[in-house]
Amino acid sequence: MKLYKRIFIAILIILGFSNNLIAQPIPKQSSKNLINGKIWTPSLMNSENSQLFLNSLGLKGQLKMQSIIHQNVILGYDLEQDEILTTIETRNNTKRIIALNKSELEEFKFKKAGQDFHFKRGDLIHENLDKDTYYQVTTNNSLVYVIHRKMIKILRQKTSKYSFKSDNTIYIIQNGLLHQIRNRKDLLKIYTKNSSEIKKFIQRNKLKIKPKYPMNIIPIVSNYDS
Repeated sequence: MKLYKRIFIAILIILGFSNNLIAQPIPKQSSKNLINGKIWTPSLMNSENSQLFLNSLGLKGQLKMQSIIHQNVILGYDLEQDEILTTIETRNNTKRIIALNKSELEEFKFKKAGQDFHFKRGDLIHENLDKDTYYQVTTNNSLVYVIHRKMIKILRQKTSKYSFKSDNTIYIIQNGLLHQIRNRKDLLKIYTKNSSEIKKFIQRNKLKIKPKYPMNIIPIVSNYDS
């Protein structure tokens, strides 16, 4: 818990609560300015865990806005408020965390601990996905694996403090059709040709196939054709 307190103390320092807070920040990260969004604040300043994806505001990656690619952008993803964040410098060399404008942001990606993370706006993936949020995508020759990551606030009765709980939804797109995956049975319906082999793979690697553990499906999608 001390880790999260340190994170949010750092956030307060970066935000720099002062009379200058309402100033519109001007990014210095690219020769072409990012579309400025609102200044971000966490929904809770004292919780048992973090609403941030990978508990980080320092994910170095790239994003695409209005068909323009911005490299070496420092990113964060607030999964509870569904906001994509970046830390920028203003003209007076102070830092601000802003939530990027979703109407302009098409996709973003970064790498963490050797793992690639690629997120795209829903309407750019499938017509039945939400155009106002972002989904992690993994693609192979025959299908697309889609993760919608979300955190919800819950109140812990024992501690009287809030915590964040994952509330993910996962899908596989096959032949243009969107299939929601809730468990191993749903997954094996996609892989009818080699279901027995995949069952063995799941058992051998002790994979839990459920939305709470969305990364467990990636090795299956990456190694097997449907």
